[in-house]
Amino acid sequence: MKSSFLFIGISILTILIAFSCKKLEDPFKIENVGEDYFPLSVGKYIEYEVDSMVYSLLTDSLISETKTYVREEIVDTLLDNLGNTLFKVERFTKKDSISQWEISKVLTQAMYDNQAFRTEDNLKYIPLVFPIRENKSWNGNVFIDVFQSISVNGEPVEIFKEWSSHRMRNIDSPETIGTFDFENVLSVTASNSSNNNLEQRLWTEKYVKGIGLVYRELWILDTQCESCCGNDLAVCDALPWEEKAEKGFILKQVITDHN
Repeated sequence: MKSSFLFIGISILTILIAFSCKKLEDPFKIENVGEDYFPLSVGKYIEYEVDSMVYSLLTDSLISETKTYVREEIVDTLLDNLGNTLFKVERFTKKDSISQWEISKVLTQAMYDNQAFRTEDNLKYIPLVFPIRENKSWNGNVFIDVFQSISVNGEPVEIFKEWSSHRMRNIDSPETIGTFDFENVLSVTASNSSNNNLEQRLWTEKYVKGIGLVYRELWILDTQCESCCGNDLAVCDALPWEEKAEKGFILKQVITDHN
C-alpha cells in the first residue's frame, strides 16, 4: 500500500514539474499589431479613380458629377518639432487616364504612439490606431474643431459636426475592390452620432496589408427639405439622400494601381 501511495506521489510530482517547466502562452500577447495596414516608406505610391457628386443650394440640385484620377506618392521624410518622423506625400491629379499627372498638394503621414496620422489642408486626423481589433473605436477627429466649416462650391459645410467614433470592422476579410481581389481588408467607419435627418455624415475607409488605403467613401450632405419637398419633412425623410441633398458632396475613391 505504501509503495502504491509512493508511486502516485511520484507521478503527481513528475506532472507538476513538467507543467511548471512548460512555457505558458501569454493570454495578452498581441499577435497582429496591424501597422502593416498603414505602410510608410519613401517611393511608395497608390493611384485611385475618384468619383464625386457635388450639390449646391444655389442651384437647388446636383451641380456636378465628375471623375478624376489621383496619385499619392511618399517622396521624403522630415521631423516635426517633437522629433517624430513625418512622411511627405505628394498628391498628383489628372482629368482622364491619358493626361499627364500634375501636382495638386503636399500632405504628411506618420505613425507613432500606436497611432497613424494624416495631415491634409492643415487638418490632422487619426485614420488608424494599434493594435487593431474588431469593433475597436477611437476619436479620429480629436485634433479637429468639429464646428469648423469647409467651403464646398463656395458654400460653408460643417463636415465634422456630430461624428461618432471611428470603428474597426471586418479585420482581415477578403474583398474585391476595383479590379483587385484582396485577402486582408480592414474597414473603418464613422457616421452621424445624432438622429438628425437634415444632415448626413458617413465615412468609410478600407485598408490592405502592405498597401494602405484602397477605398474611401464620404457622404457629407445637408438639406432643409426646400427644393425637394417644400419643407414637408415627412416627405423629405422618405427620400434617399441623392434626391433631397441641397449642399455637400458624395465621394468614392477606389484604388487602380500601387507598388
